[in-house]
Amino acid sequence: IFFSENMPKHGLDNPGYGPAKAARTYGYPATTAQGAAELMEKYHREGRLDMYKFDESIVKDLDACGPEGAVRALELFCEVDASGIRNQSGFLKGIINKVRNPFPCNRPKDGFVPPPVPEAPVKPKLQVPPGSTYWDVLKQYNDAGLMDMKQLDASIISDLDTLPQPQAIRAVEAYAAADFSNIRNPCGFMKTIINSLKMEESAEGKADDVVLAPMVQLHLDSAVQKGIIGSHQVDAAIKCQLAALEPNVAIRVLADFS
Repeated sequence: IFFSENMPKHGLDNPGYGPAKAARTYGYPATTAQGAAELMEKYHREGRLDMYKFDESIVKDLDACGPEGAVRALELFCEVDASGIRNQSGFLKGIINKVRNPFPCNRPKDGFVPPPVPEAPVKPKLQVPPGSTYWDVLKQYNDAGLMDMKQLDASIISDLDTLPQPQAIRAVEAYAAADFSNIRNPCGFMKTIINSLKMEESAEGKADDVVLAPMVQLHLDSAVQKGIIGSHQVDAAIKCQLAALEPNVAIRVLADFS
């Protein structure tokens, strides 16, 4: 391989990239941004991320996290398989925002304590007549105004048909009890409930029978080893809930505990 001094430079030596460009763009000293830029270049050299997928705003955001926060944000990013993420810059920005302000609602500013968030009204659970099918229960909750059947498409009905009637009724009851003001995708929410019940049935109450994605299992084991989650709490129901989520989402959920 032939290296020439006239070849274009990259990384920290290129004035069109990294701290030098960030300093020109955002008006803060290049030495301040250099820590975050060097950290990204280090991860790039190790093959843990492709730093050319990120712009200078990421350097600025990481620098605002401080050295420890920048490392934590990049470590969390590298723990996820980024090959399936189209907007890696936006995904990393989300992680950075979470690292910088993990609990914004609980942090009073200048002595101001935000008012408590009003609790969602508890919906009544209807009595299910003996011998009822899940379709009967669907209509029962729909007629009572506790849910809208029109929000569930044909794929949901097909999924409910695959469940035993008691479990299908449980799925309908769990869906009807939800606060729909916080649910943007009713069908996706119902599918999560159904998938959880399917895995719970296959697990037959044994946590060891529920197989999680390798990275999800690694984060769960780490949380147990650190004492953040008690080993007695890791039952089939918890693992089924994690398994019903996309691996990236389950990892972020577990990362919130650490």
